[in-house]
Amino acid sequence: MTNAKERKPFDEKKCDNPVKTQYELGQKIGVTGTPALITETGRLIPGYMPADRLAKMLEADQPKTIFQK
Repeated sequence: MTNAKERKPFDEKKCDNPVKTQYELGQKIGVTGTPALITETGRLIPGYMPADRLAKMLEADQPKTIFQK
């Protein structure tokens, strides 16, 4: 960074950056902001909400099973 600030030559470095791929996947499945949760049943829960409301939504969205204990 010092070399760049002083307008001196420096070696260009490259690294893997999955952000673009993850962003595009989110767009395809309907995520438009953060936070966003996707439940086990595939339900998208977008945006912030108080913890008690989120807990109720998650409890109501439990996957239905054939076998009950």
